[in-house]
Amino acid sequence: ERYQWCGNFQEGMCPVRHADGLYSHIGIDGSHAYHRRYRYAGDYKDGIGVVQRDDGLHTHIDRNGNQNHGKWFGNLDVYHKGFARAEDGNGWFHIDIRGQPAYSRRFKAVEPFYNSQSRVEDFNGSLLVIDETGNTLCILRPPIQSLTHTRIRREKTST
Repeated sequence: ERYQWCGNFQEGMCPVRHADGLYSHIGIDGSHAYHRRYRYAGDYKDGIGVVQRDDGLHTHIDRNGNQNHGKWFGNLDVYHKGFARAEDGNGWFHIDIRGQPAYSRRFKAVEPFYNSQSRVEDFNGSLLVIDETGNTLCILRPPIQSLTHTRIRREKTST
């Protein structure tokens, strides 16, 4: 079979884009891992991949194309050390293997957890380190003042 695009094999699976523009995964022998096609399909990690359906929402699937938790998110990443980065209408956060939020807070951006800690950016521009329950462990950068406030301060000092 020929494809418009082929990704890289990760864990014996490769995302491919078909002539109709939809994605799926193939195995090392070129066989289809499952029959459904998605708007997008990404790499597998620890036997779990991310797919996007036509409405733009993402979920996790196993190597046979079965949904892992049945939850759909605006954006989603593969699992790293038991948590995946996810985004809903309120911002970024981490989910557990069941697709449940690890905490209630939302952020402008989150990094994966490393040794139970994640670097995140809050909506006010501050950079924080949080634990797996969303508690702030330290502040790396305080909130950024608004551009209007910064511009007014510059104008006052330049006159």
